[in-house]
Amino acid sequence: MTKTFVADRRFILTLVDDLTLRFPADWVAETLLIERAQIVSLPFYNPAILGCVSVGSQVVPLVSSAQFLGLKTSLIREVLTVVRLGEAAEHLAGVGILVDRMIGSQMSSQVSVASNQDSSRKDIQFDLTLLGTELFQPQRWRADKSMPH
Repeated sequence: MTKTFVADRRFILTLVDDLTLRFPADWVAETLLIERAQIVSLPFYNPAILGCVSVGSQVVPLVSSAQFLGLKTSLIREVLTVVRLGEAAEHLAGVGILVDRMIGSQMSSQVSVASNQDSSRKDIQFDLTLLGTELFQPQRWRADKSMPH
């Protein structure tokens, strides 16, 4: 008889509004503090995409977690906390997810125990399907109907 062992998975815990957003630690390449002035806006894209920023020799698209989770959005701070996804995040590798703040890390066994102890706790695990495939598609320029063609 063969036994299958499931490894205890570690999560990076972040706060977005009053929601705990958990990222599998193996999906996180790094966490960054980005000054708002460094962001280059990307017009014609979904409002959840705040823009992009240069980090080292790479361009990192920044996505607002509050926007894609449908939460109320607050004013953007001067210094932003970003979780940059790594290669394990597949098609989202290199994308930066804006969160309100980092709150720590936890093993999966601790997450399930904490959830059982506090049923009013709002938390969600980041999943690759949370960001729709259309998010990174440019939106069409809407012709102003009052302007002659």
